[in-house]
Amino acid sequence: MNKVSKADNQSIPETARLFTDFLTKLVTEKYVFLKKHPVELNGVVIFLKLFNVISTQKKGEELVIRTKSQFAENFLKSLMLYLKENFKLIQNWENPHSKDELLQEDFLSWGSLFLRAMEGRRISQSTTKEPLSEVDIILLVIKAKVEGYENPMFLCQFNNKTLHFQLIGGYKKAEEKKAQAIKRLLIKELSLNNLKAEDYKINLIEEGITHYEIARKTSVYTKYNFSFYHLVFKNPILKLRSSDRWVSFDEIGNEKTVDGIALLSPLKPFADSQTKLEFLEKLKKLPLSLGKEQSKGPNTNVKLISPSDKGDNEELKLILKSEESEKLEFKSSMRWDYTTNSPNKGLEKTIVRTIAAFLNSDGGTLVIGVNDEKEILGIKNDLSTFKKKNPDGFFQHVVSLILSFVGAEYTSFVQIVFEDIGKETVAIVKVERSPNPVFIKEGEQRYFYVRSGNTSRELNPEEVYNYIQLHW
Repeated sequence: MNKVSKADNQSIPETARLFTDFLTKLVTEKYVFLKKHPVELNGVVIFLKLFNVISTQKKGEELVIRTKSQFAENFLKSLMLYLKENFKLIQNWENPHSKDELLQEDFLSWGSLFLRAMEGRRISQSTTKEPLSEVDIILLVIKAKVEGYENPMFLCQFNNKTLHFQLIGGYKKAEEKKAQAIKRLLIKELSLNNLKAEDYKINLIEEGITHYEIARKTSVYTKYNFSFYHLVFKNPILKLRSSDRWVSFDEIGNEKTVDGIALLSPLKPFADSQTKLEFLEKLKKLPLSLGKEQSKGPNTNVKLISPSDKGDNEELKLILKSEESEKLEFKSSMRWDYTTNSPNKGLEKTIVRTIAAFLNSDGGTLVIGVNDEKEILGIKNDLSTFKKKNPDGFFQHVVSLILSFVGAEYTSFVQIVFEDIGKETVAIVKVERSPNPVFIKEGEQRYFYVRSGNTSRELNPEEVYNYIQLHW
């Protein structure tokens, strides 16, 4: 075995300094020219290419090195701080005692996940907790009386990327003034109202509220600067889109809607319970933003049933006596692949297609945890793949699939109940017919499914047109 000499050992700090200086220059200037350089930097370049975060190009005698993306740059920034503070990136090379929902191949395939874990470790060890990014957030409070509700409600909008409701608002661009940012956000998020600056009045509620966390979007430890504004509109009625929803004061405090959909509470940036209570009091005392009572809107009465609610066991026994049809389908699982005995997220698409097909037809019932031969398999294998390994975790995942691929406006036509039969638990998804055509959204693509016998069939564009003409 080769021994490390004293001279080699003394060169380690110098190599670390060269590495850190190189990273600092790379993340600051976005590229580095290498011509005459210490030989140690060759090893640095080879090491970074292993992570696929840099590109290299030969120009004469010079080597041009660039970062590949914003995520790659953030990774290098985090790595630089690890070196500066002499932290260990990996603490333990033993096998873990328990498996997480995240598969190893996912972790190694997606650099953003690696970066998130890396940043989490850095922040847990660091005394300075230096953020790699800073973001200004503007949140707009719109308060109104809503038909059917005694107390005032607050306007929220569903975010398809994060799968939760949140107040109207968003990021302020670096070059924008706050008034400009508010105008841009209102035009974007309340687009049906053709708002101009003279159509509303802005009142500051609170600003300078800071919050730190690892950002979902960038995977780096980020400082958020929050500003809250109250809006008062000249027009007494707002036109809402399908993604808009009025939420109650209690829902804001509970950070979820009454039907269990996540709500990004405006209370999150506040550090302690006292400041949260003080802010809630400010919300209570705000005047109404609109002069007339508003309609409930498309997303007020969602009918997804809590996982604590149990169905009638006799109903399941009756269902099991029936055969699959246009209005009934059995699925062995939501995401557990019994052929490979492992999770398979691709199976979730069949669940979404079945729900969409029922919505576009005459409704129906989807039973998850029962195979085609009506053997009771239960949902225990599905549950093992979730962080919350109980029916609530299953429930939330079905909700997220509907919200992500179908749309928040259609959750009111879906009910989910759980039934115990023997030692197993089965999920029953009851779907009503939708008053509007329902398309599955996958990126920029749209797909239309209907029930055909005991299967869900995708229609081509001509068939979609004819079907819609006949059914709506």
